[in-house]
This record gives sequence, C-alpha cells and structure tokens, in this order.
Amino acid sequence: MAKLTVEQKAKAAEAAKLKAEEEAKAQAEADAAKLKAEDEAKAQAEAKAADAAKLKAEEEAKAKSGAKFTTVVVIGPKQGRWRIGRHFGPDQTSIPLEDLSEDDKQALHDDPVLAISII
Repeated sequence: MAKLTVEQKAKAAEAAKLKAEEEAKAQAEADAAKLKAEDEAKAQAEAKAADAAKLKAEEEAKAKSGAKFTTVVVIGPKQGRWRIGRHFGPDQTSIPLEDLSEDDKQALHDDPVLAISII
C-alpha cells in the first residue's frame, strides 16, 4: 500500500471537511423544510378549527333566534376545487341545504381548503 504524503493527507482532510459541511447544510435545509411544512399544516388546522367554531357559532345564533338554516354558502380557492361533484372557486356558491346529503355536508365541512357557512 502506498504511503500518503502530507499534502495528500491535507487534501483528503479538506475534502472530508467540505463533504461534512455540505451534509450538515443539506440536513439543516431538510430540517427547515420539515418545520415549514409542520407550521403550514398547523396553520391550516387552526384555520379549519376557526371555520368550524365560526360555523358552530352561526348555527347556535340561528338556533337561538328561531331561524331555520336553508342554504350552505361555499367559497373555494382561487384556482378552484372539486368536492361533492361540484366546482368551488373564489366566488360564493350557494347550495340549498336540502340538496345535500349528510355525506356531502361532512365532506364540505372536512375540506381544509373550502370556507363554508350556513345561512
């Protein structure tokens, strides 16, 4: 086996150091991306919970007033979203409540991208 010179050992050490730095940087970027994704998921969950709380408050207010719910209003994202066989975009879509099955209502409620209210 050939002996390495001092210069070759120094180059090998420098290459190993650079590789370790690149790996550390890649790991830091992966960790940052993971944290960002977790933050976005948390924000979506909080927004959905806020929507659910708002919907519940609207339902309670209507129930106290004696009014009947008759329409579901849905607003989707700018690029649009298909759910329950319908396309929802940034403009309000009103659907008579009696036209929706329980599964349809649940699907709308559970979709984190749609904003819904019952009037």
